[in-house]
Amino acid sequence: MKKCTSNSSTVLAKNRSLKFLTIFSFFVLYFNSGFSQTVEGTVSDNLGMLLTAKIVFIASNKKNVVSEYCLALNGKFSYNLKKMYSEGLILKATATGYSAFETTITSTNKKDTLVYKITLIKEKIELLKEVIVKGKKKPFLVKKDTTVFRVDSYKDGTERKVEDLLKNIPGIDVNETNGTIKYRGKLIETVTIEGDNLFDYNYTIGTKNINIDLVDEIEAIENYSENKLLKGIEYSDKIALNLKLKKNITDITGSIDLGIGDKPDAKETPINTSVNLLAINTSLKSFAVSSYNNVGANLSPFDYYGNQINLEQLKEEDLYAQKVIPELSLPQVTNKNLSNINHQFFNNFNGIFNLNKKLLYIRLVSISCNACY
Repeated sequence: MKKCTSNSSTVLAKNRSLKFLTIFSFFVLYFNSGFSQTVEGTVSDNLGMLLTAKIVFIASNKKNVVSEYCLALNGKFSYNLKKMYSEGLILKATATGYSAFETTITSTNKKDTLVYKITLIKEKIELLKEVIVKGKKKPFLVKKDTTVFRVDSYKDGTERKVEDLLKNIPGIDVNETNGTIKYRGKLIETVTIEGDNLFDYNYTIGTKNINIDLVDEIEAIENYSENKLLKGIEYSDKIALNLKLKKNITDITGSIDLGIGDKPDAKETPINTSVNLLAINTSLKSFAVSSYNNVGANLSPFDYYGNQINLEQLKEEDLYAQKVIPELSLPQVTNKNLSNINHQFFNNFNGIFNLNKKLLYIRLVSISCNACY
């Protein structure tokens, strides 16, 4: 009997709780639904043309959060707020191409219908002045096993030939006697033009005679392989330099250098002159040089008067015996050693023909004539 009484009391308590919760929910819903303040109005531009705009309502204490929103279609809107904002409310109207309109709603009387006549001002288009940003390019750029040197970054105004500029680049050493080049202490294999080995081992023909004004960049290529198909496949400890010509250097380009001095005596006038032609197109590359001087300058890759072997012989050094006694002994009196036989006449022509980018090039002809007296 006691057990039944206990169960009845529990059921009655639960029923009272449910009734209280139902009544409380009813009053809450009634209170919220009872608040329906209306905000309406029009949106137009300064000429009176109605605009389609977005209307948002933002609680004053939460300025970054949109509380409610509606659309003003064809310039008209009417919206019933869902709740009362005791802390205040901000109305904001926006339309594409117009400055935003913003105002604060101060009335909280639900009986009032708030009417707004919103005028949006067209955004001003301001023409900005041209701004030119100038910056210096880095003097060199490293791309995997290739270091690219920008020629203009290493010029000081005294350079005439490629060899002159190479002496200004850190890590590159040029032998004053025979023109051989070392990169990071290692003798290079060759000097190519746009990736083609035009000069083979006698690359000083190019470095001594090609005008530096034709060259845009000089690439130092480590792990060099003459066969492009084996690049990245075979291991190579060879190094080569590649001359990247300026973009406007196409077809045939040439230069003439002429130097004439005052007569030191009645016998002859000092002369140092050279003419070179560089022909470049998609299938043919060729370089020709003709020079004459009587001032002791050696523009050829050959050293006839010292005990050093030439570049071609360096590649097969084991097969050549070193000159113990030179054919002609002359004392070195200057840095560039201008104490060799004064008259030199040097001519050279090199040409290669590319049948196909995927095939090896064919060396068209290589002719050299060098006379000293």
